[in-house]
Amino acid sequence: MRIPDPPIDPARIAEFTRLGYWTETTSNDALELMARDRSNKLAIVDGRVRLSYCEYFRRAERLAAHLVGLGPEDVVAVQLPNWSEFPVAINAAMLAGIPFCQYHADFRVREVEFILRFTEASTLILPRQLRRFDYLDMLGRLRPNLPHLRHVLVVGEDLTAEYFDLRRFLDAPDELPLDRESLRRRRPKGNDLARTAFTSGTTGDPKAVLHLHNTTNCAARFVNEGHRNGPDSVLLAFLPVGLNWGLLNVLQAIFAGCILVLQELFDAAQVLALIERERVTHFCCAPAHLVSMLNVPDLDHYDLSSLQMMTTGASCPIEVIREVRARFPGHLLELYGMLECGFQSHTMPDEDPEVVCGLVGRPLPQMAFVSSTIMARIARPARPARF
Repeated sequence: MRIPDPPIDPARIAEFTRLGYWTETTSNDALELMARDRSNKLAIVDGRVRLSYCEYFRRAERLAAHLVGLGPEDVVAVQLPNWSEFPVAINAAMLAGIPFCQYHADFRVREVEFILRFTEASTLILPRQLRRFDYLDMLGRLRPNLPHLRHVLVVGEDLTAEYFDLRRFLDAPDELPLDRESLRRRRPKGNDLARTAFTSGTTGDPKAVLHLHNTTNCAARFVNEGHRNGPDSVLLAFLPVGLNWGLLNVLQAIFAGCILVLQELFDAAQVLALIERERVTHFCCAPAHLVSMLNVPDLDHYDLSSLQMMTTGASCPIEVIREVRARFPGHLLELYGMLECGFQSHTMPDEDPEVVCGLVGRPLPQMAFVSSTIMARIARPARPARF
């Protein structure tokens, strides 16, 4: 089922556009601009590859063309960890003008079946295996209950011929002919539907939220401004990209034109090593991540001098704040956000973290205009909720 674009009052769109909060362009345009003007600049680092912006965009274009060639374009579902294939996959879906839904790599049979049946996704991108879990075995058990799922693209090793090897496809050095003009005609505008996102389902089944490109992208741009992310930044993402904040980290990097460093699974000592090796300037976390990093026995042996901003997504205990300030360079911010509205408030770089302890900052001025309209929950697949 192709989910229709959620209707929004044209007067509201006009006001958000007048204020500069919403635009006609999307992350596709920002990524293409970087690929053209700064093609050799490093874009993505993960445990396997280092991609320039040119290579990042080239891979997304090739996958976009492949997705278009698969036929009916309902929803592309993406269940991947923090691998380079994730940003490529979501950008490919957006370049093709196909809505996507991403969800946590740790979701298992119950959540996955619910999401895929709910969205009626026709294409799924998933790992072959991650941390000894066999995703293809799970999918084999689910497939009889997923009549709309027609195409499965797999990232991993030792794949049989029945599965499309996405990693091999993206790594291939040969340039396949692309109808770039056709792809360009498909490229969405800011107020088109970008994705169906899902809550964590802590009180029942996950809830679906419709996001336009503008409702997603404005959050990334607002927080880049507040957190001083720019082209010289290096953003480390260990928060799962299958969840909203991890996805927004990916988009923040595109809009800032900076380097995105992806860590598959949080490991405190490895985070410190990545900060030192990649000269990381920004990362986002929970207070528990900070505690784990503070407890690394040889913390003081790592060169963390590149750090500028650390952002925690919950009110941080004063004891943790004080120890972070004593042992880490850079500034600690506290932030509040939600899936429906992106980032709603955060403390500021010029505020003393100990003075504002227990707070998550003032509401962002932009959100006073935007937050009342960017949420759309779907009651059932056939009847998307209206704003």
